[in-house]
Amino acid sequence: MFKKTLLLTSSVALLSASTTMCFKKEHIDPSTIETVKLEGGECKGKLSSEDMQRNGYAVSDIKISSGETGLNYIYIFKKDEPLATVTTDGKYILSKEDLRAKMQELRAEEIAEEKEKIEAGNIAVGKTFYEANCQQCHGDGTIAAYGTARPLRSMSLSQMENAIIDYDYDQKVSSTAALMKPYANMLTTKRIQNIYSYLQSLQ
Repeated sequence: MFKKTLLLTSSVALLSASTTMCFKKEHIDPSTIETVKLEGGECKGKLSSEDMQRNGYAVSDIKISSGETGLNYIYIFKKDEPLATVTTDGKYILSKEDLRAKMQELRAEEIAEEKEKIEAGNIAVGKTFYEANCQQCHGDGTIAAYGTARPLRSMSLSQMENAIIDYDYDQKVSSTAALMKPYANMLTTKRIQNIYSYLQSLQ
């Protein structure tokens, strides 16, 4: 699903729901949680809950748990985005060819953004950490650890971040979740990006 939007004028819009998960660990002052920058998902350490809502997202759910020095927050944001538009008689304003070209353009932008994320990580640092802590179970990232986990190299950076958050806050319920939790606690946003960049460099 494309994260960006085709902005076309018409009388009826076809909507696509976009969902993202952001979080904040060990936050001390609950009165400032709406304005503090959140990690993960579309927030990326740059946007607060207020920023996300100004950008058209609604808060779908909030999970709060106690940390060692403060509170841990997980925000689920949801946004209905126009994917394309049609006239009242059911015809696309753009021709199918133009619409297809626009969608291919957006896909190319997503691929370029993903490449930027790969280049932003430190491959050498990610390799060192991965080989010391992850390789024993996940191999080269193409196998399903214990036959249950998704192959890491098939995941996007956001999917990897969200999976780690689930382990970190006991949202994963499986026979192997207890094995993964200590490693999840070690993984900062930067470490996840370094690991992601290393694994993608193996493609």
